[in-house]
Amino acid sequence: MSITTSRHRLLHSRLTPLLVLGCILAAVFMMQVRAGDNMENLDQVMRIISLVKTAYVDDVNTVDLVKAYVLKGTINGMLWEVLDPYTYYMEPKAYAEMQLDTSGEFAGIGIVVTMHKGQLTIVSPIQSTPGYRVGLRTGDLIRTIDGEPTEGMPVDQAVDMMRGPEGTKVTLGIERGGELFEVEIIRANVEVPVVPKAEIVQDGIAYVQLSSFNERTSTVLQETLRDLDRKGMMALILDLRSNPGGLLNQAVEVADQFLDHGPIVHIVGREGQRETIYAQLRNTRAPLPMVVLTDKGTASASEIVAGALRDSGLATLVGTTTFGKGLVQTVIPLGDGSALRLTTARYATSAGHFIDKVGIEPDVLIEREPLPEGEERELEPLDAELDLERDPELRTAVELLQQELQAKSLPQAS
Repeated sequence: MSITTSRHRLLHSRLTPLLVLGCILAAVFMMQVRAGDNMENLDQVMRIISLVKTAYVDDVNTVDLVKAYVLKGTINGMLWEVLDPYTYYMEPKAYAEMQLDTSGEFAGIGIVVTMHKGQLTIVSPIQSTPGYRVGLRTGDLIRTIDGEPTEGMPVDQAVDMMRGPEGTKVTLGIERGGELFEVEIIRANVEVPVVPKAEIVQDGIAYVQLSSFNERTSTVLQETLRDLDRKGMMALILDLRSNPGGLLNQAVEVADQFLDHGPIVHIVGREGQRETIYAQLRNTRAPLPMVVLTDKGTASASEIVAGALRDSGLATLVGTTTFGKGLVQTVIPLGDGSALRLTTARYATSAGHFIDKVGIEPDVLIEREPLPEGEERELEPLDAELDLERDPELRTAVELLQQELQAKSLPQAS
């Protein structure tokens, strides 16, 4: 083989991907011209592709992204086709509303939602809020938000869309019992209860339900536990079921209230770069018998807390395997009021276990009896009364803690 022939083949191997990419970009441009889009939108697409290439947690093929944009015709369509459901683009309005999300006080409609059986579902309307007053119920399916279908929409994005300035209107398409109807709701200032329920169940066993991890969670939990101390708490049930997570720093602070040393969580970024967050000795509570309740709705920050408490030996996990959201998102402003929410790292529990798409298995698995064919288990509203007979996870937690407290009270042989 001649040197000239070898050089031609090498040049061809380098030029072919560039030619393919050039052809695809030309196709994107022609598609936008036909759709009436302008070059500014194409520039935004290429800016986002560049950010994905440099900052996404995994290596991504540029050609795959461009092909996905040609196929789907939207930025989010492109992102969800190639990446993960937690990475998405926010228009300026959506980004402005998202920034209200973590304060715990915001203008919205006052409902807690989750992904239940693959559908965006209302867990509970919060009392005395707009959603409660218009009659939304636990178990209602949200099919559309201002006319946009929720199928395939991340819960975070749906929540962002339902929030907005006080006094503005949002229209939800609701399905209830097979019936479809629309509800117009006027947004108002809403305060989400961080701890919807906290009480002594029996025999010094306290129950605390955490609903989310916002800017107030650690402080509210600390105050709640002090109050339960005064009421004679000797053991604790921490209920993280249906808690979708929230702020990483709040998950760390909550776990740090119980841990006096060791890792809380590992954050593993691109190319294996690892940052470990450790517990601090200050303000650590004295250890007490503890059970953490989990289910498939226990996600993200909740999984960090559950994993840290279990891996450290401080708590027993009771319930079902958690959701498995072990991805870290970074919000990147794009300069025009919009932003990209991009997955930039993975969580690993304090013992080093990656949980994304896997979740955390409980120490005590509670498998509820299957319902008759065609029936579905009802979601429990946040303000439902505690009922040991109807709640096998809670009943099991009480029994385990009673046994542990009894064992501690027995005289020890010397």
